[in-house]
Amino acid sequence: KNSAKQIFDLAISNRVLEYNPAVSLSLPSTIPSKKRRSLSDVELARIIDTPHRARRAAMIMAYSGLRRGELIPLTYNDIDLNAHTIRVNKSVAMVNGKPVVKSYTKTEAGMRVVTIPQLLVDFLNQDFNGEYAPNDLVCPGKANCLMTESAFDRMWESYLVDLNLKYGDFSN
Repeated sequence: KNSAKQIFDLAISNRVLEYNPAVSLSLPSTIPSKKRRSLSDVELARIIDTPHRARRAAMIMAYSGLRRGELIPLTYNDIDLNAHTIRVNKSVAMVNGKPVVKSYTKTEAGMRVVTIPQLLVDFLNQDFNGEYAPNDLVCPGKANCLMTESAFDRMWESYLVDLNLKYGDFSN
C-alpha cells in the first residue's frame, strides 16, 4: 500500500494524475501479518562462536539493531567503545547493485546514537585489536571500499553455510 501511494504521489507531482487512488485503499484483514522474532540466546552464542569475516557484521547488527544499510557505511569514527555507543548518521542505498552513501537515514528517527552492551564492546575491542584508522570502514568490501549488494549477499550466504555446517541438524 505504501509503495503504491508513493508511486501515485510521484505521478501527481509529475502532473500525470490529479489525485492519488491509493489513499483510500484498504487491505483485506485476511492478509497474514509478518512476525519477526529476536534471536535466541543459543543463536547469539552460535554467532559469537563461529569465526568468519561476516561475524563482525552479524555481531553489530544483532547487538545494536543496525540495519544492513546503516552497517555498510559505518566507520570506526562512528563507534565510541568507551561510551558504549554507535552513532548512526548515514546510510547506504543500493543503486543498480552499487552502494551510494547518503548523509541521512531512511527516517528522521534513524539518525540516532545506539547504546551497545558490554559483550559487543568487548568483542569489538578484541576484534579491532587497535588496527584501524578512524575513517576506515568497520565492515569493508574488497579493496577497503563499500560493500556492494552482491558482495554483502555472498559474504552473508557464506556465513550461513558455515553456521549450518557447524550447527545444522543433518540427521534426516
